[in-house]
Amino acid sequence: MVWGLGEKNPRLPDYKGTTMTIITLHDQLDAAERELSRRRAMYPELVRIGKQSQEKADYEITLMDAICGTLRLRIEEKGK
Repeated sequence: MVWGLGEKNPRLPDYKGTTMTIITLHDQLDAAERELSRRRAMYPELVRIGKQSQEKADYEITLMDAICGTLRLRIEEKGK
């Protein structure tokens, strides 16, 4: 479910004394980009020690990169 303006998402904590009611596309993109950076930093080691295949690492990085691209596109569309 997507929480809209004026609706409280019960799973979100209060932030700086206020209740968050919406997560912006910019917030989502920031989080996705942080995750993409973590994957790019962490996955080579997981592949090196045999915890993950190179193919799986590449696929998971590509997925997160696509999510970032989709969010950037949506932000751009909203700006028009």
